[in-house]
Amino acid sequence: MDSFSSPSSGSSHQLSADDLRKQLKNQLAMEYAQQFLEWEENVLRSVSRNQVRVLVEVKAVASLGKKGRQQEPSYTWSD
Repeated sequence: MDSFSSPSSGSSHQLSADDLRKQLKNQLAMEYAQQFLEWEENVLRSVSRNQVRVLVEVKAVASLGKKGRQQEPSYTWSD
C-alpha cells in the first residue's frame, strides 16, 4: 500500500500530516538534487569542450610561431 491509499484498502496505517509533509519534503529535495547534478554535469561538459578548443587553438598558434610566422590567437567561446 502506498502512502495515499485509503484505510479501507486493508491496512490501518495512515501517514500523519507531519509524516506526509516530511515525505514530500524529502522527495522534493531528492528531485532538486538530481536536477542540480544534471545541470552541473552539463556545465562541466561545456567548460571542458571550451578548454579543449582553446588548447587546440593555442597549440596551433604556437606551432605557427615556431615556423617563423606570428599570429594572434583567436579565442572562440560557444555553448
